[in-house]
This record gives sequence, C-alpha cells and structure tokens, in this order.
Amino acid sequence: MHRECSLAVLLALQTGCVDPTDSSYDLDHDDVSAAASYDVCEGFAGGELTGDDLLVLVNKEPQRQLRSDDAPADLVALGPSYFMPGRDGMLRGPAADGLYELIDTAAAEIGVALRVRSAYRSFREQCATYRAKVDENGPEHAARYSALPGRSQHQLGTTVDLTSAGLDWALSPSMGSRAEGEWLSDNAHRFGFALSYPRGAEPITGYAYEPWHFRYVGLAAAAELRNSGLLLDEYLFACAEAEPLRCPREQPGDRPKNRAFIGGHCAGDEDCAGIGAGAFCLDAGTAAASCTLPCSRTCPDRPGLNAPTFCVAVGGSGGLCHSRCDQGLFGQAGCRPSHHCATASRPSPATIADVCLPAQLD
Repeated sequence: MHRECSLAVLLALQTGCVDPTDSSYDLDHDDVSAAASYDVCEGFAGGELTGDDLLVLVNKEPQRQLRSDDAPADLVALGPSYFMPGRDGMLRGPAADGLYELIDTAAAEIGVALRVRSAYRSFREQCATYRAKVDENGPEHAARYSALPGRSQHQLGTTVDLTSAGLDWALSPSMGSRAEGEWLSDNAHRFGFALSYPRGAEPITGYAYEPWHFRYVGLAAAAELRNSGLLLDEYLFACAEAEPLRCPREQPGDRPKNRAFIGGHCAGDEDCAGIGAGAFCLDAGTAAASCTLPCSRTCPDRPGLNAPTFCVAVGGSGGLCHSRCDQGLFGQAGCRPSHHCATASRPSPATIADVCLPAQLD
C-alpha cells in the first residue's frame, strides 16, 4: 500500500502541524460535567457510524463520525485503584481486561504505577469537553487539541489517557521521553493497545503528539499494526478500504483471560487457569484480586523474569504464591494497585523475601 496514494483523504485532514512543546498546550478537560443549564450539544450533529467494530476509523472527516446516541453495550466500571486520585470511569469489557494486564505488567517490569486519567466519554460529555476548550483558548486552538463530538475515540469506550504520579497526574508530551512513555510505546501492543497520535504524525491524524492516548484494537490487530509500520489511522483506513491486511476483528471470548500469571488481575478462578494445579483468584470481586496457588516452598515463575515469585507462609505448613518486589529500589517496585511491597517468609521461616501483598495479608 502506498501511503501517499491510499491516504490522500487522511492527508487532507491536516489542520497544521502542532508543536507539542507549545506553551499553550493544555490538559484534557475530562473532568468537565456534561450537566448544564443549556444544551451543551446545540450545533453539534452526530454522524452515521457506530463503534461496534473495534477497527472502526473515527477522525475529523465528516463521514468518519459516530452517531450522537452511540454508546457501547458492554461498558464496565474500572477498578478505582487503576485511576488517578479523584477519577473514575468505564471501558468496554475486552479493553478493561487488556488495561488491567497492561498496568499490572508495567508495575512488574519497570516499577512504574500507570493510572487512568480518562476513559469512556459519551457524545454529550465530549460536547462539554470541547466547549470548555473553546471557552478557554478559542475555536482554533480547540480544533487542534480536542475532538469535536462524534469524532472522539473516547466515545468508543476503548480508549484511555494514561498518566502517573511522577507526571503530577498531568497529560504532558514529556511523558514520551520518560520511563512510562517509552515502555508504553514499546509494549502497549502486547495487551491489544495502540498509540493513536505519535510524534510527527499531525499531518495524518490532525492532532498533536499525545504519548498518553491509547486505543484498544484487540491483540491480533495490535500485533499486525505493529508489524506493518503504519500509523493507527493509516491501518484503520486500510482496513476500512479492504486493502491487503488481515485486519482481525476480536470477537467476544477471543481474548485470553489474564494470561495466567501469579499476581495478575483476575475476576474469578477461571482467569487463573493454566498457572498450575489448584490455582484460584484470591480476594475475587475486590480491587486487590490476584491469581495465586497453594505452595509449600517454591512457585512457578513468569517466563522471561528472574525468580519473580515467592511462596508466602499462610498459617500451618502451607503457603500461597505471590509476586516478588524490592523494597531496596523504591516503595512500590513491582506491585499492582491495591498491593504493597512487604517482607514475608516461606513456610520455612528461615527464608524471607520482599513480596507484593494485599493489605489484609501484611
């Protein structure tokens, strides 16, 4: 596929290259209430698209707009510990599963606690967000830094803005050169996510560089996108035009639950299948839920990591497997939300290690 030919329509969307270090850059108004004394959506008409297809292309082009009444049927509330302080929200089920794995794995692999700043937004909420941008900085600035209602990927219920305490919970282009942004850029596809607005892609996407903005497209599609070398918009455009790509559409049940590792997020025992005999979901139904299995001395290790599990004594002569961490590095190194790094012993008391424990097991 020739980018300059097949993507002529996308190239026409350019609104001017944006300098991501521009001092006028402001944060996403995802905390703006959609409740108002007037119709915040007056003058904003929706399009004809729905977000049922995980690979639907939504952008500034008029024919690429979502309907004003389009809302995912499978939205689920995200665990509160996965959000930055004071926020909450929802995602579609498969995207939520992928997000949990992404955040948990980032904590385990680089010791950084990523958190969600914003997730699903309705058409009406996007109306309020866009108007706030216009009121704050004028229509030209808003057009460059925010999506009009119906054009926002957040309405799909598969898109998140990620941040961290190290960024003061901000959405900043500087994230791209920090550990958070570098890890996301290299690893988000492992969990079915793609960076929507990369550096230097403004002529194609029409939006500034946003190293925090990730959209879930499914595990197989994310892998194909990664291997293709295309931008997300280019890939979705090619899929819409039936160009020679597989464009696999993830169906309900396609996504493997949790990928079965000790300490990984789970909703029930079935999410932990494959770890070993007797594996189950500890504290199921809570934000601290994690996969474990009974042990007496050793536990299965996650592939590619150096002895990342430990058998923690739990009364008598038995124990449960937990993920390891390192208090000598920094307080939360390697631990999921709702867990913390603490010293624990094996059923043989002479052996101790730092492990990630839910509060009630400390």
